[in-house]
Amino acid sequence: MERIALGVLLGYVIGSFPTAYLLVRWKSRMDIRNAGSGNVGTFNSFLVTRSWAVGGAVLAIDVVKGVCATALGISLGGGSAIAGAAAGVATVLGHNYPVWLRFQGGRGLAPAAGAVLVMQWMIVPLWCVAWLCSYTALRSVNPANALACMLLLGLAAGVPSEYSSRLLGAAEITVLRGFIIILMGLILLRHAEPVRDFLAGRKEKWQ
Repeated sequence: MERIALGVLLGYVIGSFPTAYLLVRWKSRMDIRNAGSGNVGTFNSFLVTRSWAVGGAVLAIDVVKGVCATALGISLGGGSAIAGAAAGVATVLGHNYPVWLRFQGGRGLAPAAGAVLVMQWMIVPLWCVAWLCSYTALRSVNPANALACMLLLGLAAGVPSEYSSRLLGAAEITVLRGFIIILMGLILLRHAEPVRDFLAGRKEKWQ
């Protein structure tokens, strides 16, 4: 248990590294929390700086945060899927609610993708397809994020274990199912405001 707890603590610390805040501050001398949508993440980094390099760097580093923290959790837990899942969830929590930025962080998509890559990489392409379909239908980034996460959450909750284990080949399918449900819940929580704006017909804040 001590090693799992250490993995969770390190996962939060890794996740809380404020990638977007630091790179936007370096590039434009602006506080990303007070610019664009105010979200400390990939898309707002690009919108604020208009730099593909900055946006791409934020995305890559935040994905790597999820990969490293989850892999570290598995290593500390002696190969335990539960330890990896706990560290991955902690990483997303750190990204979304970083203590260094008074708990004002991102929406969790990039570090969650990194964590899922370690736990079961086959889910990430499925998630990307769900997002593309959602964006094609909605033509709005944050609502598309939310819909894709809802679709993945529904699959995780609704597909029987015998089918999902056959498709994904995961030995601990119950752990993976719970892991995906929790991650999608955390991401959806951070998308509540932009989704409300979309449903009310209001333009997204950067428009």
